[in-house]
Amino acid sequence: MCHFSDCCACFVIRLDMWLMAATDCLEYFPDQLIVITGEHLSQQCADEKQRMNMQKRLLFDTISKYYSQERDPLLTDRYFDIHMGIMELFEKDKGHQAFEASQLCLRLLEPNVRDELRRLLAFMAVAAEPEGYRLQKQYDNSSVVCRTFQKAIVHNKSMSKTKTDQLVLFLMENHTELFKTPVSLIETVTKQLQTLQQGRDPDTTAAFTFCQQLTVEQYEEQRELATMKQLQQLIQDLTQNTTLHTGETDVKKKPVASNTGNPVCFHSSL
Repeated sequence: MCHFSDCCACFVIRLDMWLMAATDCLEYFPDQLIVITGEHLSQQCADEKQRMNMQKRLLFDTISKYYSQERDPLLTDRYFDIHMGIMELFEKDKGHQAFEASQLCLRLLEPNVRDELRRLLAFMAVAAEPEGYRLQKQYDNSSVVCRTFQKAIVHNKSMSKTKTDQLVLFLMENHTELFKTPVSLIETVTKQLQTLQQGRDPDTTAAFTFCQQLTVEQYEEQRELATMKQLQQLIQDLTQNTTLHTGETDVKKKPVASNTGNPVCFHSSL
């Protein structure tokens, strides 16, 4: 990979936070694009402020053009349900849980994707500052940045535009903290390690459970209810199937009824 800092940093006068975030973002760009961008940045300009503004315009246009290409969003549909759940938590004023859920969700991304997203969000945050370089005269910087890079971050037709805007804005405004490991997770792992060091079973002090523990009686009751419900649905479907003659329906019902071991299951569906 051709490092942008090696090719172009020497042309950036008095590198400020805006330019630093932009050059950091370009690290994942194709080598050829980096070289071309570096050549444009090397153009001379007598006025320092004018040159810096020219560099910012060039970098913003380069980054926006790259991310406007047809490509998969950095937050893929694989985690769509998680993203929707996070937005629901915000709607229910559960901001802390939503924040930790976002941190955990970002940890699920591939390392290179997570790092690219981190760089992009950092650049977006700096470029969105109202007192920074004005990207467009008719719109504020935040609106321009979110609209420009929204599809590069998350793009799912099942998510409303309002929710998508809210999610992107939340990620951009909290990018410095979102890529950190949740404090609660660190504390939990620490306790589990201490439990192991003390020779105790870590399962007895597990902070997270992924299923509900049931007694044998509760399991048998749920199993029977679920079985009866499915069998009743099957018999009902057979009864309502207009493509079958009455004789065929009765023939298909008999093995179902005989296998239930409970006549209630059969008769309650008739």
